[in-house]
Amino acid sequence: MTYRSIALILPILTSILLAIVTATSRGRTLPRLLSLGTPIALVIASLAASDGKAIRLIGSIFYGDAMTSFMLAVTAIVSFLAIVSSWSFLDFEIRSDPVRASKQRQYLSLLQIFLGAMSIAITSDNLGVIWVAVEATTISTAFLVAHKGTAKALEAAWKYVIICSFGIALAFFGTVLVYFSAIHAGISPSNALDIHYLVRGASRMHNDATRLGLGLILLGYSAKVGLVPFHTWLADAHSQAPAPVSALMSGVLLSVAFTIILRLERFSSLSVGPGLFQNGLLVMALASILTAALLMVGQKDFKRLFAYSSIENMGVIAIAGSIGTRIALYALLLQIFAHGVAKAIAFISAGIMQMHIGSTDISDVIALTRRTPMIALTLSVAMLALLGFPPFAIFSSETSIAYSLGTSGESVILVLVSLALLIGFGSLARHVGRMLFFEAATTVSTISISITDSIPLVVGIGLSLYIGIVTSPISQLVSQATYTLGFAK
Repeated sequence: MTYRSIALILPILTSILLAIVTATSRGRTLPRLLSLGTPIALVIASLAASDGKAIRLIGSIFYGDAMTSFMLAVTAIVSFLAIVSSWSFLDFEIRSDPVRASKQRQYLSLLQIFLGAMSIAITSDNLGVIWVAVEATTISTAFLVAHKGTAKALEAAWKYVIICSFGIALAFFGTVLVYFSAIHAGISPSNALDIHYLVRGASRMHNDATRLGLGLILLGYSAKVGLVPFHTWLADAHSQAPAPVSALMSGVLLSVAFTIILRLERFSSLSVGPGLFQNGLLVMALASILTAALLMVGQKDFKRLFAYSSIENMGVIAIAGSIGTRIALYALLLQIFAHGVAKAIAFISAGIMQMHIGSTDISDVIALTRRTPMIALTLSVAMLALLGFPPFAIFSSETSIAYSLGTSGESVILVLVSLALLIGFGSLARHVGRMLFFEAATTVSTISISITDSIPLVVGIGLSLYIGIVTSPISQLVSQATYTLGFAK
């Protein structure tokens, strides 16, 4: 076992160890600091996976390449922001109700399990292992969504579990059918679920079993991505989950689920033709963008507003995946990176507002520019980044996706997507603008932000600007990841 192989599974081993430590530790400070071990391990794994030749471990169950490195890097950044912002959330919760001090151990332990499960999904090449890892993310995040213990939180958690478990069940049946087809195509049973072996034997798997299996897998993981018609869990879960958890779910989990679809798109194209995934993604993407844009118009809850923005963003990413050109795929991955950081800033800012104001109603949030310049700044940066203003990277990614649609002859789709994004653009700008600038007739109190609150926000702003302005390191990583997907036109 080489250094690079050990580094690849380091986040998994670290998260398991820290889940045990945080669950059993009775202290407050040490478990929080130790929680940063997983983001550090993710960075180490990302660097190892990006260093030349692909890594294979335990056959091909674990596999590392540039795409793996890319997703590990995104996860590392957003998890760091989420963990640091969790410290303020936990302090506030304990101050509000000292009885809930014991919940810190459960929260931090589940957070580590969540990160470990995502790490497995990112680094595995085996459809069976990936399925187990995605199901583990559902279980761990269900408890995190229900962390507050209120009736609404429990309802949101159950809704999340039911819808995503239904999707994962579809993916399971699809995986069984693909395995069945692979065995009959002469692929060894020990390799019949490894994506790279499936790609090699794809030409012998042109049959209805493969087509049905891939269709079920596409639908199943689309539920986890939050695409229509499986989107209904997302706003409820995000509105009730602690803000750092929402940042991780929206900024990373949705993208992790989508990269599984991306990994399989080459196999689908070679076995049953490109139409299955491309057409399926296109239909769900259009429906998601239109639905999210309309739901944002009359939204009254700012956490739900950001959740619907995530559905819209995943729709844009799915559009790029359906196009399949190298420019579109490059833009897709850049969008994943930029959206992950921007949405983390948005949800962390939302969580701080919720703690100090005691509400997530947009109507209760006024005059932020005067009451708390720091939150006003971070919320403005997040909004500008999500709306695709230069110099933020989403401007480049969405422009490239629009160009790809135009050059692919999809002018009608381009018009529909542009109109829907314009509606979402106006809604997000109007709601956030009201929170920033609306002045009430009565006097409102100022909001003081602690240093702990400020750290993830300042780091997030710096990263958002860095991704958009200093593009060379990120651009190189995204280019390498695009190349490893192997199905670009």
